[in-house]
Amino acid sequence: MLLKNHFENATQALKANRGRTFLTIIGITVGIASITMVLSLASSVTKLFGGQQNINTNEPVAIIRSGGQKSGANIFTEADGSTTVNTLTEQDVSDLGKISNLKTAPIAFLHSELKARDGKVDTQKAAIIGSTGSLKSIANLEVSEGQFIDEADGIVVGQQLSVDLFGTDKSIGNVINIHGQPVTVAGVLKNVSHPAKHLNVDFNNAAIMPLSVIKRFTQNTAQIQQIAVAADSREQLQSGLSEAEKILHKNHDGNNDYRILTGNEINESKSNLVNLLSFVMAVIGSVSLIVGGVGIMNIMLVNVAERRREVGIRRAVGATGQHIINQFVIESAIVGLLGGIIGYVLGLCGAYIVGAYLSFTPYIYWQTIVITIFLSLLIGIIAGLYPAFRATKRDPIESLRY
Repeated sequence: MLLKNHFENATQALKANRGRTFLTIIGITVGIASITMVLSLASSVTKLFGGQQNINTNEPVAIIRSGGQKSGANIFTEADGSTTVNTLTEQDVSDLGKISNLKTAPIAFLHSELKARDGKVDTQKAAIIGSTGSLKSIANLEVSEGQFIDEADGIVVGQQLSVDLFGTDKSIGNVINIHGQPVTVAGVLKNVSHPAKHLNVDFNNAAIMPLSVIKRFTQNTAQIQQIAVAADSREQLQSGLSEAEKILHKNHDGNNDYRILTGNEINESKSNLVNLLSFVMAVIGSVSLIVGGVGIMNIMLVNVAERRREVGIRRAVGATGQHIINQFVIESAIVGLLGGIIGYVLGLCGAYIVGAYLSFTPYIYWQTIVITIFLSLLIGIIAGLYPAFRATKRDPIESLRY
């Protein structure tokens, strides 16, 4: 009953100063909204780049990349699309393809401008890759028109790339010039709404050729940067990778000039960058939250000063210091909680608005809700403690004079 009475008194006091209460709530709202947006967007990006499984097929995946183990990799400078030394070979691809229950697809990047009759696309906007027919199933690609590279000797282009080069997504039979050599379009991919990020390829803006074709532009040598690996289960993937390690060790004469990446290792540099940016944004949001807490404390100090006579009357009729503390702390806690709830809703809406312009949807963990609401409530309680203690230190007789 006493707690209910404190709560009723607190709500009446806050309603009596609606404008002041509203402005105080805004301070907490801004901080909570910022933290909610950062946590939800960071969670979705981390989930997207996690690399645990192919987001399109739910198959566990792994990547075998050229080059030795990296030490002290810089998250701001590590390249995604290529490596400085291409150590993987066609023999590796052939041998790995013989492993049972394991699907493999080589990826050889070619940096070149694409030219067509109606336009051209530079290497920064389009990826030219050489691979095999198994890439279709590993990356869950679908052909909207024509055939894939294992069924026709030509080039398969992404839907957006087809539009950029020819002004239409129906470009079968058109010719693309790469390094002055003509290549005929044999197929056009369907639009890929969720690209396989672990492959570092945007297939909507990609041109895919068989290894035998792309070798024409690289002195008849397939410069394979990575080999995509997939299996039906994690157990099959692990057993297949153990056998792959033995094959690669033999083919490379014991030299560790390749890397087998699984799980979060696949996109470690991206995840680290996302985590760093998330930390910076969370610090900024925390500063806003602290400022909101200081705002609550200032308003509560004003409330204590204005209600000195009320405090004096309550003390005179038998209210203890703890009762006074509870009353003011409940008021500040309500302000913090309201700011947290409103801030969480606004932050969630903001995250979805931002996500609408990006290639992923905000992902909300239940922990995010608990953290934001608890944090706002905690800030409110802490901000109300000092003013509440100051109220109890006043002489009841002196307070009755106001």
